[in-house]
Amino acid sequence: MQGTKAAVLMIFFISFLAGCSTTGSLPTDTKELQKSNDIKTVSVLTFTCSSPVIARDVRNVIIESLLSGYSVVIGDNADVVIRGDIILSGDQVSTASEGYVSEMRAQIIENSRILDSIVVTQVSPGSSTPEAADVMGRKMGKKIKESLSNFGQ
Repeated sequence: MQGTKAAVLMIFFISFLAGCSTTGSLPTDTKELQKSNDIKTVSVLTFTCSSPVIARDVRNVIIESLLSGYSVVIGDNADVVIRGDIILSGDQVSTASEGYVSEMRAQIIENSRILDSIVVTQVSPGSSTPEAADVMGRKMGKKIKESLSNFGQ
C-alpha cells in the first residue's frame, strides 16, 4: 500500500512537471514565425558626406528605390533603419566641385542590432568615367532592397 501511494505520488509529480514545461511554449507554426520577421517600414537616415547636396540626392534616390516594396518613414521609428557614409574622391574628374562618389557604405539596423552591411564602389571594369551620384544611389538602393527581402523569408 505504501509503495502504491509512492508510485501514484511520483506519477502525479512527473505529470505536473511535464504540464508546466509545455505551457507557454513558442508557436511552431512556420508562417506565424515568418510573419513576425516581415519588414514593412524602413527609415533612411541622411548619409554622412562632406557634401550635403550629394548626401541629400543619394538619400532621395535610395528612398525612391525602396518605395516599391516598403513604407519609408521619417526618423528612427521603423522596422529597420538605414544609415551610411558616402566617401568622395579627391579627384576632380566629375563636374561636381567635391569630386565623385568613390564609395558608399550602409548598415541595416533593427533595434540597435546591425542586420547587414553593404558597400558599393565605383569599380567598374572598362569604364574611364566615374558614375554619377544618383547612379551610385540606385545601386545602393537595389542592394539594400535585396538584403531586406532576404530578412522576410
